[in-house]
Amino acid sequence: MFSPAGEAQAVSLQRELSENRRVKTYPLFKLHIPIPEDIRAKLAEMYSLEDQWMTPMLGLQTKILEDLEEYAIAVGFNNAAITARLVRRNLELTPVPAAIVVELEHARAALVFDAARCVFLHIKDDRYRFIDTDDLFGPDVSVAFPSALRDIREAGNCLATESGTAAVFHFMRAVEIALRSLATDRRVEFAKGSLSAKQWGELIDALEGKVGSLRKTDSKLWNSSNVKDSQVRFYHDALIEFRSFNEAFRRHVSHADPDAFYDRDQALSVANHSGAFMRKLASKISELSVGPEFWTTIEP
Repeated sequence: MFSPAGEAQAVSLQRELSENRRVKTYPLFKLHIPIPEDIRAKLAEMYSLEDQWMTPMLGLQTKILEDLEEYAIAVGFNNAAITARLVRRNLELTPVPAAIVVELEHARAALVFDAARCVFLHIKDDRYRFIDTDDLFGPDVSVAFPSALRDIREAGNCLATESGTAAVFHFMRAVEIALRSLATDRRVEFAKGSLSAKQWGELIDALEGKVGSLRKTDSKLWNSSNVKDSQVRFYHDALIEFRSFNEAFRRHVSHADPDAFYDRDQALSVANHSGAFMRKLASKISELSVGPEFWTTIEP
């Protein structure tokens, strides 16, 4: 079975792709089976039809050509799609051996022609798992920070295509969702301007003030001093991470910094760090709700 046309979506690529990555191996299309292997299998299947031209009914030939047309439409092989449709009709009108051989050759040639015109991108084995992954950071992050999912998915595609800098950019956008969720959770307010309009530095400074006040609050408001210490430590550690993300990555990747480029290993390191951090935050924070001002338990 071939993917329906609606499922054949080009994987979004960034402009930073270099020429040495543009090789005709894997497609820029989302399919259940990589295109080159599919094409070879389809060609082999069509070749096998020449041995069956004596079959009184052309049902098998017609079905394969219908599949070929559907496949060609799904991957954007317009010439092959039109040719498959015409060949199928011609065979129905002239089901004789000589016509079958000639018409199948036309269909094969159209498929090969369209495939040869495409530029395919080689995805290395260790990066294939990142393509169009909706749950890259795990289910807890997906539930707690749904607004970040599109950036996390795009970042995964960038990792797969060796677009390291673009991946880091998307990861920082995802982490920003968590930062704003933390600010909401801690009831951060500004005298002028809404929380959504504030920059990272402003949010982090305001949160540090909130955590400082929390540290000075009477321990009697918690069930135990251990719960208070855990809450203060949780937010304190989170702010250290946010400030590190801002200073090390976000400020640089968001601007024209000539040194802000990241290779595959650096981008993967940022991915792992971002994922672990957001999973930790998701245990206590969600953009969908505001948590208690004072924790009642250490457990998530």
